Order: sequence, then C-alpha cells, then structure tokens
Amino acid sequence: MRAAKLKESGGFMALGNSEAARYRAEIAKVMSGESSDVVFNGTLEHACIVIEEAFEAARSHVRILTNRLDCNCYDRDTIVDSMRRFLDRPGMRLDVLVEDETSAATAMGRRFIEEAESAAGERFTILAVPQRIVEQYKYNFLLVDDVALRFEEDRRAPVAVVSGGNEALPVVKNLLRVFNAIQSASRPLAKRVAQAA
Repeated sequence: MRAAKLKESGGFMALGNSEAARYRAEIAKVMSGESSDVVFNGTLEHACIVIEEAFEAARSHVRILTNRLDCNCYDRDTIVDSMRRFLDRPGMRLDVLVEDETSAATAMGRRFIEEAESAAGERFTILAVPQRIVEQYKYNFLLVDDVALRFEEDRRAPVAVVSGGNEALPVVKNLLRVFNAIQSASRPLAKRVAQAA
C-alpha cells in the first residue's frame, strides 16, 4: 500500500484531497475484487471511504458486524447516499448486526437505518447480537458479496485491513460462515433503540 501523508484536521487524522483520491481509487479496486492488495484502514476518514466504496462495488449483498453503527460514520451524507444507490438497485440486500444495543440508543446511525428501511424494506435487516455471543469474539467486519472485506481485529481499536480478490476469498468465505452463525443467534433490535431521538 502507498503510504498516505496524514495531516491533523478537526480532532482526527484527515487525508488531503489528493491522498484521499488515491486511497479511494485503491479501495475501489480492492472492494470490486480487481486487486488482491491488503490496504490499511486507520482513521475515521479511511473507514468512511471504505464503507462508501463497499456499497458502490457490491453486486448483491453487504453484511456489517459492528459494535454500534457509529453515527459519526454511518450518518454521513456520502455513506447514506452510497447505501441508497446500492439499495435502490433491484435485489440488493443489507444485513447489519449490532453488538452494543445499550450505547446504540445514543450513538447509532439512525438516519442510516431510516434510509435503509425506506429504500429496501425486507431487503434490510438490523439485529442485536446477544451479549453472551459478543463475549466470544472481539473483531468486527464488513463483507462485500463474497469478494472483499474490511476486518477489525479488535472492535475497541478502529484499525482495520481491507482486502479483496482471489487472495481474500478464503477469508471472506470463513467470515461469511461466522456472520451467518452470529446472525442466526441474534434478535430484532429493540424498537426503543432503533427509534430513539
């Protein structure tokens, strides 16, 4: 991966315009499966670019296992717009598993959820992972079809890797099995949390 020069901006590390454009182009290739590179994801801006490009590249299904669907990321216009474009295409599906239902009441991306429900109806699910299951692992991830992934080894540290293409296929397939197992043990998100003001 090309090392991007970061500059301080607004309390978190931000990429300059040219660095952001190069990072976005690199992520787009990985998310589409065109590249098997492993790319570092270590800032909020990185994460937002990765999520946007995941929705742009997906051909059928995006799956997200997240601590709380952070509103600082998921409620951004660029992410909501990318997600809407994805779900506006016939047959696209979005499944989200949320681990921390308690903090989700104040920190969850409510706009993201509302827009997804509006665009997709039954093609969008958001479920709460039971605490007994959450205690069995510490990672979070996002899967794009069966082609690419964003993987955080530790949900408490916003540091992740992004990978796609042939090299990532075995990992993606394994994480898909993990996602399906966690999803089958999860329950609907409490209405009071999903609709909290």
